[in-house]
Amino acid sequence: MGALFANTEHIWVRKLKDGDKKAFEVVFEHYKNYLYRFIRKALPSEEDPEGIVQEVFISLWLNRDNLDERKPLKPYLFTIAKNQIYDQLRKIYSKRKYLDSLLSDYAANAGSAANEADYWEFERYLSDKIDQLPARRRDIFKLSKLEGKSYREIAALLNISENTVDMQMRSANSAIYQAIKQYLAYLLFVFLNI
Repeated sequence: MGALFANTEHIWVRKLKDGDKKAFEVVFEHYKNYLYRFIRKALPSEEDPEGIVQEVFISLWLNRDNLDERKPLKPYLFTIAKNQIYDQLRKIYSKRKYLDSLLSDYAANAGSAANEADYWEFERYLSDKIDQLPARRRDIFKLSKLEGKSYREIAALLNISENTVDMQMRSANSAIYQAIKQYLAYLLFVFLNI
């Protein structure tokens, strides 16, 4: 189908622009494995590329009116994929940077160097505490701390005021700070009773 598709791609793109779902399926089947391999190579091994592949094709469908049937589709799809990869890497980096800073505080307060197992236990604990926040507060906290979005971006995304974002972040930070204090107190208790 590769050579046949290449010769008729402009026809499929034209049909796709017209909202033809069959054309979308044909384009999806033709490019999904190329995109999957490309994304797999770009992301850390623990990340699943399937979600980004889906995002690429969702974006293609939503922006099909902007397609130019005279231009090849592959560079367009790979540009979307590249942008999605950058966004995902930024989120990963932001989350790790935030968790690393919390772990550094934890290690300094605990008075000992944390090993790998301690880190993952602490991360699980912290993740559970974040998940226990009220839904709106949790969403705002994750968008800010784990995805690195500004208060302005969060406000626009959730259709709320920046002041609301600020108040929710203050409450979330306070709750997370208290959870960390409780965790450190627990560790101290365990250490003193060994």
